[in-house]
Amino acid sequence: MRFLRFAGLRNSSVESQTDSRVEKARETIAVSLKEARAVDLSWIQPPPTTGDWKMALDSLRFLTSVVKHLKPRHVLEFGSGLSTRVMARACIAQRPTCAISSVDHDPDFGRQAAKEFLKKEKVSRRVKFQMAPLVLRNCGGKLLPAYHLQPKLFASRRPVDMVLIDGPPKNLGGREGTLYQAIEFAHPGTLILLDDANRTEEQAILSRWQASLGDSIEVTQLQNFEHGLAAVILHKTLRRTNKARSLV
Repeated sequence: MRFLRFAGLRNSSVESQTDSRVEKARETIAVSLKEARAVDLSWIQPPPTTGDWKMALDSLRFLTSVVKHLKPRHVLEFGSGLSTRVMARACIAQRPTCAISSVDHDPDFGRQAAKEFLKKEKVSRRVKFQMAPLVLRNCGGKLLPAYHLQPKLFASRRPVDMVLIDGPPKNLGGREGTLYQAIEFAHPGTLILLDDANRTEEQAILSRWQASLGDSIEVTQLQNFEHGLAAVILHKTLRRTNKARSLV
């Protein structure tokens, strides 16, 4: 999957709008880092434990605060589960409303996550689950796993304002290809969060993303999260030049 930056001059109004979105994403990160500790997630029982595969409580608190302040209209999530419920609850009081498109590669786990969500939450109309097997895509000459998405099954047709990357697992090739896929549906100013950013694999992925995309993205390693968390802000619109190659 090769990405090319759009050529040509941007007019001043588009440039101003882009700058405003990027600045809003930065401000959201800053205020959420300050406020996340006070977010009440006592409804999560039992809470995630150290070493759990679920997102850690500190990251889930931050996620809640990000939704509150960014006010996204469309969230795209790779890796369904508890984080889906947390974001959905954060969206309940939001106006205008927010739609969540949650994607998982594992049909058994994905269906169970959707079943649990529908049983426990009251916002199912604005949340859509999609089971998407992994495929190999050519990312600048390197084959990487990506989700075989069906955008028509997303919860919204709007561009994506916020992305959570919590899959695929490293034993199925890891998350390097997921950012390239996510930005197909994003716009300048979209905030992308990478979970488990303390791991060696994710650290290497962040470095390769920055080297590959340069000033099209802004990468920030957020400090003092149990599993690690990184934020990527998209600065420039990118487009893909080729399709999925083969199944993993």
